[in-house]
Amino acid sequence: MTLIVSANGWEHKGWQGEFYPSDLPKEWRLDYYQSHFDAVWVSASLWCSLPLSVWESWSEEVSDHFSFYVEALEFPEDGRDEYLIGFSGQLGGVVDQRSKIKEFFDVLNGNVEIFHGNDFILCKVYGDCAVKEVGPFFQWLVKRYPDQTRVVVFMDIEAKILQQFKLLADLFS
Repeated sequence: MTLIVSANGWEHKGWQGEFYPSDLPKEWRLDYYQSHFDAVWVSASLWCSLPLSVWESWSEEVSDHFSFYVEALEFPEDGRDEYLIGFSGQLGGVVDQRSKIKEFFDVLNGNVEIFHGNDFILCKVYGDCAVKEVGPFFQWLVKRYPDQTRVVVFMDIEAKILQQFKLLADLFS
C-alpha cells in the first residue's frame, strides 16, 4: 500500500515566502508544488470554473508520477466530464459525495471525511492537526485498509507541517 499526503490545492495565501520562494511567479507554483508532493486535491468549484485549456496545461506541466484527484459534482450539461479526459494519465481519481463512507470514525476529533474510490481510499482532513494525532491516524489507515493500492490524505495546513506529515507517511508506505 502507498500512503500519499498532499494538500487541498496548491494556491494558499500563507505559502508564498514560506513554502514557495518569495520571487516565484504564480504560474510556476504548480511545477514547484509537484516537485515536493505526489498529488493534489482539486475542488469542483475550481475545476468547473476553468476552461479546458487550463486543465490541459496543468496536465502537461506535471511529471508522470503526479496525480490530480478531483471532486465531482453532477457534471453540467456543457460536457465538463470531457475535462477529466484532459488530464491524460495524471488523473488519480474522481470522488463524489456518494462515495463518502457513512460510518463515523473517531479519528482526528472527527475532522476527517473518508471516501472510497475504485482502487483508492481518499481522506480529507480539516483543521489543524498535531503530529501526535497524525501518526496514530496513519497507523489506523494502514490497519483499516490493508488491501487498498493507495490511501491518499489531503490536508489544509501550513506547507512546512504538511511536508513533515509527508515524511511521516513515507514510513508507513
